[in-house]
This record gives sequence, C-alpha cells and structure tokens, in this order.
Amino acid sequence: MRDPLLTRRIFLKSLGYGAGACAACRSGFALDAVPPDASANRNRLAEILESTPRESIIEDMVQEIQQGLRHEDLFAALTQAAVHTLQPYPDVGFKFHGVMMLQSLHLATQTLTGAERWLPILWGIDEFKRSQLREENQTGWRMSAIHTVRIDTDRARKALLSAIDKWDRDAAEAAIIQLSRTTSPAYCMSLLIPYFARDYRALGHKSITGANAHRILGITGAHGGDAVLRSTVAAIVNHTGEANPASSDLPADSTWKQNLTLIREFKPDWHIGKTDMIAGNAMLDILRTASDLEASREATRLLAGGIGPQTLWEAMFAAAGEMMLRTGSFVALHANTMINALHYLYTQADNDMARSLLLLQGVALLTRFRSDIGPVRRDLRLDELEPVKTTDPNEIFSTMDQDRLMAARMTLGYLNAGGDSTALLKLMRHYTVYRAGDPHDYKYAEAVIENYQWMASSWRNQYLGSAMLSLNGPRQRINPVIRNVLELMTA
Repeated sequence: MRDPLLTRRIFLKSLGYGAGACAACRSGFALDAVPPDASANRNRLAEILESTPRESIIEDMVQEIQQGLRHEDLFAALTQAAVHTLQPYPDVGFKFHGVMMLQSLHLATQTLTGAERWLPILWGIDEFKRSQLREENQTGWRMSAIHTVRIDTDRARKALLSAIDKWDRDAAEAAIIQLSRTTSPAYCMSLLIPYFARDYRALGHKSITGANAHRILGITGAHGGDAVLRSTVAAIVNHTGEANPASSDLPADSTWKQNLTLIREFKPDWHIGKTDMIAGNAMLDILRTASDLEASREATRLLAGGIGPQTLWEAMFAAAGEMMLRTGSFVALHANTMINALHYLYTQADNDMARSLLLLQGVALLTRFRSDIGPVRRDLRLDELEPVKTTDPNEIFSTMDQDRLMAARMTLGYLNAGGDSTALLKLMRHYTVYRAGDPHDYKYAEAVIENYQWMASSWRNQYLGSAMLSLNGPRQRINPVIRNVLELMTA
C-alpha cells in the first residue's frame, strides 16, 4: 500500500512549497546564463565528443586545448554528451558511471595547475567513450526529444512529485521539463533532493547521481540543464527487475516508509543540538550492530535528547571508514561514496523535512551496507587503529604497495604528529589522476578527501588512514591515456 504520508498535498506542504511558492532557486546555487557564442561552442564540442571514435578523440581534444579551449566549456560539453548518450538503465551504475564520475573529475582539478589540470577531464573523455560504446552495443539508446505543453508551476510541481511517487519514468521526465520551463533547473533540484535517499537500490548510486547532478548544474550554468534533470529523475525512479514500489511492499523501501513517520517526532530545533563524542560513540556502536530500523530509532532518540546532527554525521563517516578498514571491499567503497553524497545533499537541502530524511536514511542505509559487505578480513575497529610514526607522506604510499594496513597506521601517525594533511591529500590526488583504472578511483578519492575535510572529531585521522586500504599508489601503472595526453601536450 502507498504510504499516506506521500500524498502530494502533504508532501508539498512539508517541503514548504505551496501553490504560491517562489520560482527562484532555493537549493543553494544559481545557474549563470551562458553567452550564445559559448553555448554554440559547447554544442559543437558535444557533437565532436559523441561522434569521434575513441581512438582519435584525445588527440582531437588536445588540439582544441592548444587552440585556446576553455576548461569549463569542455566540461560542459562532456556533461552534455554523457547525459544524452548514457542512461541509468538497466542499472544506476556500470556504464552510467560516465555521468556519475563528472563532479569527481571536476573536484580533482581544483589543486592542479598548468597542463595537469586537463588530465582528469581528458581521462574522463576516454572513459565516456568506453561507456558510450557499451550503451550502443547493449541498447542503442540516445536521449530523444520530449514534447510537452506549457503548464503553470503548481500543476507541473504536483505532476512531478506524483510521477516520482508512482515510479513513472516517462511522466517524471515530462513533468520536470515542464517545471523547469516555468522555474529553473535549480528549483527542480531542490524538490528532488530528498528522493535521492528514498531506497536501498544500486549501491548508493542514486544519491551519488543526485549530488553529481546538483554540483554539475552549479558548474556548467544553465547550458544543458534540462537534459541533466531528465537523466537524474530517470535514475530516481529506476526499479528494474522489481514490481512497482508504489503498489508493492519491498525491502528496499522499508526504511523510507518508517523514517517518514519518525521525522514527525523531531523537535523544531533538532538541527542545533550539541556535539557530543560520547553520543557519537554510542551511535557508532549502533551502526556496527543494529538493524536499519533500530539505527533510525536510536538516531531519533539522540536528536530528541539534544544531540546535534553533526555528531551523527561524524559517526556515519566513521562507520563507513571502519567498513573499509575491516574489508577493503567494493561495497565498503560505496558506503563511503554514498554517505559523502547524502551529506552533501543534506548541506544543500533548503527545508527541515528533506534534511531530516537525508539524515535518517544515511543512518539506516549504512547498516544495509554493513550487512552486505561480505567477509570481514580484519577484526579491527576504527578507534583501535594504532599509529606508526613517519614524517614523510611519500613513505606512506610506498609502504602501501607491501602492506596497506601499515600504510593506514602510518597515515594516523603522520597526522597525529602534526603532519601536513595538504601534502598528503595532494599525493592522494596525484596517484588518482595518474593511475586511475576506472571511475571508482576518482569517486572514492574525492569522497574521502571531502569527508575528511568535513569531519571535526577525533575520528578524522583514523578515517583518512582507512582510505589507504583502497587508494591508488605507486604500484599501479601510469594510465595509458594519461601517458598519451602528456606526450601529445609536450610534442
């Protein structure tokens, strides 16, 4: 049965969007208009990216760079090409990483200068071409034109939320275009934010898709915004291989239904509670052992007792890092990227209902990851990690080749002794950029860096140490695409 709390009227009212809601951007970013000449150039570049064979695209793009191409225009063009040719079906994953990786590539450029700044996006273009070929071979899909009638904002908003509630892809895509035409892509994203945490499907890739889309719209401006929205809302309603969740009671949706009820217990000032590491440790213990529903109830109890959300997020970051420390697994990697995405969306949400849902869903979904993580390789908790002294971050990465756990301990020793975290993070990005094997290398490294920078608790050094169980290091060979780019740029 459909949860009565999801009626459109109540949900809209809870989100704070009544019939007279302002059409301006409400989600923390504004989309800049793109000059016509820049927009035309981005369209031209997108066509080149889509049509040029993988074997020659890098050389063509290097020539464009040498002729004065702007980084932001190439990023926007790659985004446009990716969302037009890669769909989040049948999985929100696999080939769709050609879309989901984009914001991580952008973040990786922020500490790079000169020719190096082009390396992530050129690597991403090659990865996009590989994903595009997979899409062509599997489905031949390309985003088609959509024909809609213009309706007023209130009707479009209700149509969008109704389509999402019904898990109706076609209706959701049409409605979000109608809403975007009377408001803005940014306003549409503000409505979507809570839904990125709605269900436990696709290893957290729906929340990753949401955070990626939100950041992309803030980077590229208004150019291509409707296509990004269509791609994003299609990911939200993906339930391939299952009965329609709107009329079924499926395990993937159970926490959402419970948490919609629990958030009604939140006090009006729940978001300004105190930071308390004793409570944080209690929450971490819950995340280690409890069920998803029990974890949500404990988080609600702590908030009611005056504990602030920052304490709960710290515990969630720690729990994700501990999963990596104990297993080093692919599932643990996604626990970290998922909680990064949910926390980012939490910081961007503009109303208490969205924020409270993202918080409780983060707690609940992490316990699902813990249950699915597979065999534990190390019976070791994050707070049991013992530091090993070193003053050289390079030694940490060289040690990683022989003993990743030792590298984790050395990271903790280095940071505890006041080592320069900036130097360590720079090395992390260096090995990601030069030795990436697939999009997960970028997604994980950037999520870890951001999580570490957000953390304020005593767990943050252990958390960064846990990342050494999965990060790239000197042992991985230099990516051949990067080697090719460097040769072309210096020829």
